[in-house]
Amino acid sequence: MQEKQQLLSLLGLCRKAGLVSFGHDAAKKAVRGRKARLCLLCENASDRLKEEFRRLAAEEKIPLLEPALSSDDLKQATQYSAAVCTIDNPGFAKKIQALIQQ
Repeated sequence: MQEKQQLLSLLGLCRKAGLVSFGHDAAKKAVRGRKARLCLLCENASDRLKEEFRRLAAEEKIPLLEPALSSDDLKQATQYSAAVCTIDNPGFAKKIQALIQQ
């Protein structure tokens, strides 16, 4: 539970710093434009969305993680309602990746 709160806090900081791309179109653009350093899929994302971003992240060689977060959790932490987002900063991406993989 503490890891989840830390993750949500980090995502909130990333949003305030303008280092997150939220939603399908923005995240897809960040991945295709090689701006994204990490892609996160919410657990309640649609199967079609999950499959699309798994393929896209694999093609562009961007790490993709599916933490135990819902889009409601993401909205509470960042004020954005989305089922997918990308972290566009290498430092934040590395920290979030380490936190999720603990």
